[in-house]
Amino acid sequence: ARRRKTAAAAHPPVATMVVTAILGLKERKGSSMVAIKKYIAANYRVDVARLAPFIRKFIRKAVKQTKGTGASGSFRVNKTAVPKKKKAAKKPKAKKVKKPKSAAKKKTNRARKPKTKKNRN
Repeated sequence: ARRRKTAAAAHPPVATMVVTAILGLKERKGSSMVAIKKYIAANYRVDVARLAPFIRKFIRKAVKQTKGTGASGSFRVNKTAVPKKKKAAKKPKAKKVKKPKSAAKKKTNRARKPKTKKNRN
């Protein structure tokens, strides 16, 4: 079976949508999950119900929690964690030519004395 090419998404990645939603809402004590979803639904042409697990996963990992635990409560973006630009793709390093290893010396097993059993009476 041939693989079909997936169409490019008509929206930015979930991470950028969530960060822009939190920054756009400008709530002092942090934005709730419901508010973030409403903002995304209003500003992007996406089905929020389909993106809900991805939004939750991103929020758990990347956003500062102000109230609640997990993906509930209020969220803020850390000032230092404002979306970072991805680094340019690294060029593959030239492969080093490996020198053939010299034949490993065989270890000779020295004769061991058989252990004598001790009588414990």
